[in-house]
Amino acid sequence: MLFDTTQPAIVWESSEPKSRETLYLEQNNSPLLAAHYENWKQGLSSKETDLILLDLSCYLRNQVFDLRFCHRNIIESIVHQNPSEEISIELFVQQKAGLCRHFAFAAYYFLEKIRLEGILPIDSIQLVRKILSIHGVQGKHVWLCISLNNENRSFHFDPFWGMVIDSTVSDAKEILRDTYGL
Repeated sequence: MLFDTTQPAIVWESSEPKSRETLYLEQNNSPLLAAHYENWKQGLSSKETDLILLDLSCYLRNQVFDLRFCHRNIIESIVHQNPSEEISIELFVQQKAGLCRHFAFAAYYFLEKIRLEGILPIDSIQLVRKILSIHGVQGKHVWLCISLNNENRSFHFDPFWGMVIDSTVSDAKEILRDTYGL
């Protein structure tokens, strides 16, 4: 899924039963994410894409979300308590609870802001959702692929697992295969 930045809200629908919400992000009406973004941006010291992405992953893991609340049972409880099938990412940020899809949506918000502000020359941000088979265990996982303008570079960015892989690194494909079974 390629995010359409001209839309006021970004929606990711799941075909799963009610345990998976229809998650949405209102780019112009996300005060918690906006405050987190400004806080993160003030501490940003690197201009290198990979270091910015690593810093963002750490910030999401330590400030936006609380890893103690990043468990499927907690997410399901939040989803079942919500009367609407559509739930804003802001609710999960407020609860400091999230899984890979919530981390990816929050990361998208930050990346879109730094793209618009010219901090990184981002051409596109793509949400990737796949069923992975790692050590014989299958599960769904979500991450982002980021392409840069005027460079033949892209980045695999998994803010939930804290991974940043530059496509120009000689063993990038091997790392992805070993980590994700791709």
